[in-house]
Amino acid sequence: MSAYLNIHKLNKSFANFKALEDISLSVEEGEFICFLGPSGCGKTTLLRCIAGLEIADQGYITQASKNITRLPASHRDFGIVFQSYALFPNLSVADNLALALKQQGHNKKEVQKKVNHWLSVIDLAGSGDKFPSQLSGGQQQRVALARALALSPGLLLLDEPLSALDAKVRHHLRTEICQLQKQLGITTIMVTHDQEEAMVMADKIVVMNHGKIEQVGTPSEIYLEPASHFVANFVGSMNFLPAQLGQDNEFRLAGQSFSPLWPEFISDYIENTESDVQQSLILGVRPEDIQFSNIEESNQNLASNISFPINIQSLTFQGASIKVDCQLLKDKEKRTSETIVQEIQVEIPLQESLNLDLKIGDHKQIFFPHNKLHYFRTEISQ
Repeated sequence: MSAYLNIHKLNKSFANFKALEDISLSVEEGEFICFLGPSGCGKTTLLRCIAGLEIADQGYITQASKNITRLPASHRDFGIVFQSYALFPNLSVADNLALALKQQGHNKKEVQKKVNHWLSVIDLAGSGDKFPSQLSGGQQQRVALARALALSPGLLLLDEPLSALDAKVRHHLRTEICQLQKQLGITTIMVTHDQEEAMVMADKIVVMNHGKIEQVGTPSEIYLEPASHFVANFVGSMNFLPAQLGQDNEFRLAGQSFSPLWPEFISDYIENTESDVQQSLILGVRPEDIQFSNIEESNQNLASNISFPINIQSLTFQGASIKVDCQLLKDKEKRTSETIVQEIQVEIPLQESLNLDLKIGDHKQIFFPHNKLHYFRTEISQ
């Protein structure tokens, strides 16, 4: 059984700029998908190609097994909600909802019934006679969402629909949209540059960069198993540490050597690296995966942990947690500026920081398990 939406080797260029390059993606019916990436990565262009607002140069798109690649937007089965709401300012809320229904051929009684239903769904039952200018931004966006859904589309497209709203309203609407999407079971694709938004709302995230897909996966897969240096850097925070791979297949990092946990990665790395190329790579570790211990304490379970001395440079209060900016030191005995090899960031719960009584200038020991390390080829990070 094929997926509800299939995109195969899609390419799109604007003059000499390649906006999309060999994009292939499958979306199952009822899924909530987020296209996530920085400005200019191609996510909005891909959404517009699905909607028929842009026509791809190469490749094809099928929806419910129907080829829609060159189908006009007006003949496609989708509803779309933009960042700007795009409501008619001279029409009441009810008339904004009714207009498309009338164009779709519904009679007056059916239109009124659907309008009342959707006003109730978006909790604006008493606001049908109001004009858009009399509503808050969040209320206007709910009307735009209801207008798109009132036509019972097979596919809902959301183009950064929450980015113009303030934080409190945005958080509230995230929940409302997710609940409504699950209730209706409608296949939904949302474009966003906000990683938190994608993590909270999506069943699957499509991370894009320079017109290509970097990784497709669930929020936890994207965060815990980033497929590239870009994904690790864009989604969440990550410390990147340059390391050398010795002839004994051990890593050398900040003057220390240790055996890698994932020998299959090392075997693949050596096999695909020319002998005359310096065997260096990048290690990544999330700030929350690092822990503190007193510098005088011996590190228990040394075989499974990587340990370094640090100097605390700054402490930033973040509510439930504290961000600790540190300098990674090379020599445990000589703690002078010449021994600094790397800046590293640690994030720990607020209560833990209070128990440790951390202060700027303190010398501490940090450690993290081998299995919290991520390995990236150096050429990917450049």
